[in-house]
Amino acid sequence: MSDSEYTAQYSEYAHQMVHCLKAGDYVRGGPYILETLINYTVLELMTTCPSPDVHSGIYATTGLMTQIAFRMGYHRDPCHFPEISFFEGEMRRRIWATIHIFDTSISVLSGSPRVIAEGSWDTKPPRNLHDSDLDPSCTTLPESRPDSQLTPVSCPLAKYKLSLTVGWLIDANVFQGLLLPSEKRRAEARLVETWNTIPERFKFESLSNCLSQSPAGVGQRIGLTGLYNKMSILAVHEALVATAVLGTFLYHFGTWPATAGETDGIDMAHIEATLRNCRDTWVRWSEWSPDARRAVDLLDLVFQKLDVSMETVPMSEFSLALDGMGLNLGWDTVYL
Repeated sequence: MSDSEYTAQYSEYAHQMVHCLKAGDYVRGGPYILETLINYTVLELMTTCPSPDVHSGIYATTGLMTQIAFRMGYHRDPCHFPEISFFEGEMRRRIWATIHIFDTSISVLSGSPRVIAEGSWDTKPPRNLHDSDLDPSCTTLPESRPDSQLTPVSCPLAKYKLSLTVGWLIDANVFQGLLLPSEKRRAEARLVETWNTIPERFKFESLSNCLSQSPAGVGQRIGLTGLYNKMSILAVHEALVATAVLGTFLYHFGTWPATAGETDGIDMAHIEATLRNCRDTWVRWSEWSPDARRAVDLLDLVFQKLDVSMETVPMSEFSLALDGMGLNLGWDTVYL
């Protein structure tokens, strides 16, 4: 099947979902409304190239989805409602965890505050269970399987753990401004502590460690690791943010044609020259700082993708792995 046929199928699927949502009067909530909105948001992220307009639209959709979840009581743990069965309650926990991940991730992409505020919910995390462990007629929930046992919920649970800490960091940066040095150290320690609880199978170190995994498994590793690195940058390394933003900007407009007026008044040559100077600075520090090494790797990959002439620099295995997999450098590739 050609790319155009896939695109047509995705478009038709999205159209039918919108039709169903309208027919179901989705703003009032109801069965399968949130599941449909989640599927629609995932489809939008998969089929649209990164741009501020796309991020704004998805942020609005995610905000609406989150508000509907609040109205339907998903922010309260099902144990407060005896009329909700054990099976339905566990499904509600899974949906709430998914919405929390979306709310946090899209907030990072759009640079906007989250909808879910700390202290406004008490829903427990879903259990690490196989679907076969659950039954609609069950009168009690099985004990959660250990993290060493892989289930369909294992990766979403890992994302959810990271999302909880990332949400706290977002709130600190958005509402408190730049953190003081002591606060930065606490923020970094909390992020590292959370990262250390994530099972190793979901952490990306090099492509050679992923050869036996499925493409979806490799994508999960890259997504979680990318989110962790990005939040580490946002929380405690503001200097890396400028490099990453300029690199992403240069790559974006070197790959996709700009619309009329989109780059008016922007000197692309000046951005390139600035990034070259940044790279020289990061190189000097890369021997002592892993973060500086990552910045160098990012810029090397940007220049290579854009065929910008520069001195030959050996790229790390991490960068070569990303390049070999054909990953783009947009900031929205690492969250969902």
